[in-house]
Amino acid sequence: MNEIGRELTETVGGDPDGVFLYVEIGEGWVDTSIFKDEGNVVRWYDPRKTNLADLLWEAWYLEPEGPNLR
Repeated sequence: MNEIGRELTETVGGDPDGVFLYVEIGEGWVDTSIFKDEGNVVRWYDPRKTNLADLLWEAWYLEPEGPNLR
């Protein structure tokens, strides 16, 4: 999770205040959006220019499996 936070901070230019990560993930796919509230505007950042997908997959597979999990 810390690595995800670092990646987001680097992506938005060093200040994580106001950053919002939206993720949908399922077996075999992941979709992400990165937003940052900058006061007058909410800016979108392209997640394809990051390592987030790999980091999110790592986090996904850390979760225990079970009938009501994942």
